[in-house]
Amino acid sequence: MPASPPDRPALFVVQYRWPLSRDADVRAAYATHRADVDRLGRDGGLWMIGTLPAVEGWSCAMAVFRSEPAARAFRDEDPLFTAGLATPSPVQSWSPLTFQW
Repeated sequence: MPASPPDRPALFVVQYRWPLSRDADVRAAYATHRADVDRLGRDGGLWMIGTLPAVEGWSCAMAVFRSEPAARAFRDEDPLFTAGLATPSPVQSWSPLTFQW
């Protein structure tokens, strides 16, 4: 095992959530959210996105980006957030250790 972690490129994570009671509103706004997600994916900044298990009355999701500017654009401009339907976390830097088998 190496004495110190290797240098690895950082990814950037935005977690977000909305009350389970607003699921219908979020589903109604999904097309505009998906268009924003698709744009970020085409631009190469968004790597992956998906839902997480619900926690204590909240639906949860997470998006992983290749660049901090793309993560900030998502957090600041996605229709779910600008419409007040979901609440994003601050952009978090993440340096995962990956394995190739």
